[in-house]
Amino acid sequence: MEVLIANNHQTIRYGLTLVVEELWDGCTIFEANTLNEVVSIISAQDIDLVIFDVNVPDSENLEDLMHFISKETDVVVLLGNEKDAKRIASLQEAGVAKFLFRDHSIEDLKAILCS
Repeated sequence: MEVLIANNHQTIRYGLTLVVEELWDGCTIFEANTLNEVVSIISAQDIDLVIFDVNVPDSENLEDLMHFISKETDVVVLLGNEKDAKRIASLQEAGVAKFLFRDHSIEDLKAILCS
């Protein structure tokens, strides 16, 4: 299992890494701070799961990337606490089916990642 965690906050990436490692022992985890880094990693690796913070720098064109990667890669988008219906609809149209909010519990997070 190869997982990409895209978030510009080191503590959030660390916490997500702990959860992912608990779920999939021996998985390979890549980290990215910007959309450009995400594209670079996806181009070079066979990623199974992307956990992507919607507020990562350069993410204005996130939907364009989601159209491309959501066909072959499981994508989970972290939206923080804002539940912007238009943005969620836009991401769903781009192929994203799973969303995380910062107020989800660890058990919710695990269930969403494994679904």
